[in-house]
Amino acid sequence: MAHPDPRPSPSKPEDRRPSPASSPNQVQLEPFVHQVGGHFPMVCLDASIVCKPLNEREHRFYLSVPYMLRAIIPGFEGTMEIEASEDEDGYITLRGNPPPEYIQKQRRRNRISQIRRSDRIGGEAKDSTPAKDPPHYRLKRKESLEIEPALSHDDESELDESGLRRKSSSECSSQGPESSGTVCGTQEEAFCNPWALKCHRDHLKKLGILKSSQSEDPEGPAGREHTSSEDISTASSSSSAFVASKASKKTSRSNPQLYLLLENLVSRYRHPCVLDLKIGTRQYADDVSAAKKQRKIAKAENSTSSTLGLRLCGMQVYKAKNGRYVCHNKYFGRTLNNQGLKSTIEEFLINEETVRMDIVDRLLDKLERMRKIITSLESFRFYTSSLLITYDGYGLNKIDLRIIDFAHSTHKDFEDAVVHKGPDDGFLFGLNNFLGILAEIRKKAVI
Repeated sequence: MAHPDPRPSPSKPEDRRPSPASSPNQVQLEPFVHQVGGHFPMVCLDASIVCKPLNEREHRFYLSVPYMLRAIIPGFEGTMEIEASEDEDGYITLRGNPPPEYIQKQRRRNRISQIRRSDRIGGEAKDSTPAKDPPHYRLKRKESLEIEPALSHDDESELDESGLRRKSSSECSSQGPESSGTVCGTQEEAFCNPWALKCHRDHLKKLGILKSSQSEDPEGPAGREHTSSEDISTASSSSSAFVASKASKKTSRSNPQLYLLLENLVSRYRHPCVLDLKIGTRQYADDVSAAKKQRKIAKAENSTSSTLGLRLCGMQVYKAKNGRYVCHNKYFGRTLNNQGLKSTIEEFLINEETVRMDIVDRLLDKLERMRKIITSLESFRFYTSSLLITYDGYGLNKIDLRIIDFAHSTHKDFEDAVVHKGPDDGFLFGLNNFLGILAEIRKKAVI
């Protein structure tokens, strides 16, 4: 069966959508506060869609993905342009123009939701307590940058006929230091993963919008990781999406930039628990420079990537006992030996001082199915990809497992200079070790 051409057609002037500022379907976006890893900040289009700066190769990957792989990667909903503006009060607003397909889906969902709401009102007692809306968030620049919680509004006048939110109903206050170790977030109403805030801060610092502060740099000068110019350019010049000059008191606006629209894998959860594991023994692409290749090899050799094919890139887990989140970032992950990584994975699966056996068993099943799929894929290589494991810390039996991050992935339809044969052995090495770690945790828990 022929695969679609993974190379997107060059855009023509007449094909370009109206800028977000001029579109009648313009919507306001907000920070994604459950981001545990990555270089660039992610934002939410709505509860079910997150937006990630467009990387050309990753975009091509989503366009060319075979059917069997779709069940184990995030759903792809297209692309959209997003622009940022900063007002005189320091609020940074993100606006975008969603693709027509998304708007049509939202209209259908909104109609169904209204019908169900009418049915509930007709069948329930008058004193029934309505479901609580999740908190919303927005960015504000003060001396540095903050993510504030906004008031939640239930007024349906905020939604147009497509169900898209017209006004900001979101803010949040970041909690905890940007350290390389453990961070305890606040309770659910004000939680924001410190890494999400760090990504937004770093993005603005690179543009000169925020001043760099040594006290805010969790790595320090010796451990700072630089993002190469090639990484920045392939992210659709995403940094410029946040350019907002304060030279004038008027609202300033950036040039719109392209983002990928991806499935929000934690949208169903009340207390999202998230584990990002970099998978594979090789963490560089075929076309990488010799200098960068050596840096990536050295980093892998000095971490659990070489011994287990797994490395912690980020984590948050909800602890019901005190109503708080415990967070780890990638710098903590680099300090772990094999036993340390195993213990951290076990920590991720513990709630109320016991291992969530229901989550472990379902995760084992999902990993087995993933292994069968990856084993059957000819020529695919998932260099620098991660496994993203999510479940609901609220106690519900909801869990998901996906592969994410395809900026350095390849397969034969890319027509790259190097075409690999067989399945990705480095990926399978990490997958098999993850299965073994979970089996050990399960055995220990039932003794």
